Amino acid sequence: MRIYADRIQVERGEAWTYDVYFQNRDGSPYIVSSEMQNPQILVTVASSKYTQNGRYIANFWNDVAQAYPRFYSTEPTVIVDTSATSINNLQSPAKYGVTLPTDKTSVTYENFSVYAWTDNDGETHYLQWLGTAVSGEYVEYSFHFVQHFPTDITNDWIEQSYVFGIKLLGGVENPDYDPNNLESRPLLTAEGVQVLVAPMQLVVTSNIAGSIL
Repeated sequence: MRIYADRIQVERGEAWTYDVYFQNRDGSPYIVSSEMQNPQILVTVASSKYTQNGRYIANFWNDVAQAYPRFYSTEPTVIVDTSATSINNLQSPAKYGVTLPTDKTSVTYENFSVYAWTDNDGETHYLQWLGTAVSGEYVEYSFHFVQHFPTDITNDWIEQSYVFGIKLLGGVENPDYDPNNLESRPLLTAEGVQVLVAPMQLVVTSNIAGSIL
């Protein structure tokens, strides 16, 4: 598998993994809102952008709530402490004057926000607080996403160009969702759709090993 600026190239029958750290334009890590209902990361491989007869499409759903922390604020909250030499020296968000929304009793300092702190070397750290208003610790936060494509999926692909894209969306949960069925959907509706990876070309070439994988 090879990834270029505008395309991905794989061999038919090859097992491969798409591995990415999702970031915003300013370099901060992507944050999923805790207000989004049933958030899912949808990875799609399709033979064309538009619905047509004979179109191949495979959807791979990833439940955000099962794998990633979510936060009330989708923008980092800046904390300033020039005396701290590392994240281990930082105090709780409450001690830096961070206040929580009074109308959201479920929001705590742990799930309110990602905290941005710039050290004395000018490097900005994005942190998740684990603890109470009084005590706890910070851990580095990033949005690391991995999607694996096994051989039983890629064996069905033929030598041609596909469209590859990734979206974040939420909606009403589908109680009849079957994760083993690529045509089944975990959501009955699609709300708040956000593009994480714009549609790009996925080129499938012949397996030089003779499809023995």
